[in-house]
Amino acid sequence: MNVLLIPFWILALSTSGFAATQVFSLAELQKRALENSNLIRSKLAHVQAEEALAQQSGVYSNPSLNIQGGTMKSGGSSGPLLDVTLGQTIPFPGKKSLMERINELKTHIADSDHQQTRLLVQHAVTLSALRLAVLRELSKHSLERQSRFKLILGYLKSHPQASPSQKIESGLIENQIRILEKGILELNQDRLIAMSELGFFVQMETPPEVQFEWISRARLPVKSELEKQIFGASYLWKKKEKEVEAAAVELKLAKLSYLPDFGLAVNYRQERVLPPNHFYSGGLTVSIPLWDHGQHVVPAAQAKLVSEESAQSFARSQLSQELEEAWIRVNSTQQVLELFPLKLVLDSEKKFEQAETEFKRGRIGTAVFLQTDAQIHETLDTIYQTQIQLVQNLRRLLLLASRPLEW
Repeated sequence: MNVLLIPFWILALSTSGFAATQVFSLAELQKRALENSNLIRSKLAHVQAEEALAQQSGVYSNPSLNIQGGTMKSGGSSGPLLDVTLGQTIPFPGKKSLMERINELKTHIADSDHQQTRLLVQHAVTLSALRLAVLRELSKHSLERQSRFKLILGYLKSHPQASPSQKIESGLIENQIRILEKGILELNQDRLIAMSELGFFVQMETPPEVQFEWISRARLPVKSELEKQIFGASYLWKKKEKEVEAAAVELKLAKLSYLPDFGLAVNYRQERVLPPNHFYSGGLTVSIPLWDHGQHVVPAAQAKLVSEESAQSFARSQLSQELEEAWIRVNSTQQVLELFPLKLVLDSEKKFEQAETEFKRGRIGTAVFLQTDAQIHETLDTIYQTQIQLVQNLRRLLLLASRPLEW
C-alpha cells in the first residue's frame, strides 16, 4: 500500500504533566514492542516446544537389555548360568513417519499463530500511537478555544454598563467555557489511558514522544490481489490449511493404530556344566489384534477431519465477508478523508480568527460566533477522527492478508 504523507511531530506529553526524555519513530516503537512482548515470547516458546517434539518423534525408542544369572545343575555337575537378551521395538511400517508429519504440522500451526500475534502487536502499537496523536491535537485545540473564550468573556465583562443583551451573551460564553472544561477533562482522561496503553506495549514507565506522520491519501492494493493473499499467504488461512492436513494425517494413523509394533530380540545363554552348553536364539514379538481393531479410534479421527474441514469452509466464507466489509469501510473512510483533508486544519484556524476579530468589533453577534466556533470544532474533530477510522479500517483489511500496518 502506498500513501502520501504530511510529516507531523506529536509531542505526546506536552500537556500531560509527565516529562518525556526520548523521541521515537513509529517503527522504533513497534520494534521495541515486538522485542518486549511476553505474549510473543509465549508464542515463540510454543513454536520451539513443537519443533522439539517433532524432532523427538523421529527418534526410535531405546533397546532393552535383560541379564539373568544363577547356578545350574545338570548330570551330577553344577556351574554358573548366564542369560542375556537384547530387544528392540520397531513401530509398524508407516506409523513413525505419520507421527513425525503430525508434529511437523503442529509446528507450522504454532508458527502461524506466533506470526499473527506479532502482527497484532505491531498493529496495536500503530493504532495506540495514532490515537494518542489525535487526542493531543484535540486537547491542544480545546485549550486554545478555552483561552479565546476567556479573553472574550473578559472583554464583555470589562464594560460595566453592559446591556441586557451583553449580559446574556456573557452567560452564553461562560456556559461554553464550562462545556469546554468538561471536554478537556475527558480528553485528558482519554489521553492518559492511551499513554498507558502505549506504555504497556512498549514496556516504558514514562511514555515517549512519538514522531508521527498523518495520512493524506491511502492507495489501496488491488482487491483481487488482496484476496489471493488472504487465501494463499495469510497466517490465518495457513493455520486452517495445516489443521485440516493434520486431521487427515491423524486419520491415516488411526487406521494403523491396531496394527502391532514389532519386538525383535536376540538371546545368548551360557551353561557352565558338564558338558558346557551355549545357546544362540532370536525372536519376534507382536500383539494379536483380537479385541482392538481401531473400531472407535477411526470414527473419532474421521469426525475430527470433518470438523476441521467444516471449520475451514466456514473460515473461507467468514474471511470473504470480512474482506468485503473492510473494503467497503476503507473506501468509505477514504471518501470522508478527501472531504476533510488536513489542510482544513489551517483554514479552520484562520476562519476562527476572523470570526473572533469580527465579534470583538461588534460586526457579528454571539449566536453567530458560537455557531461558527461549533462548526469549526466539528470540522477539526472530523478531520482527526477520520484519521483514526481510516487506520482502524485499514487494520482490519490488512490483518486479513497478514500484512503489516505501516507507512
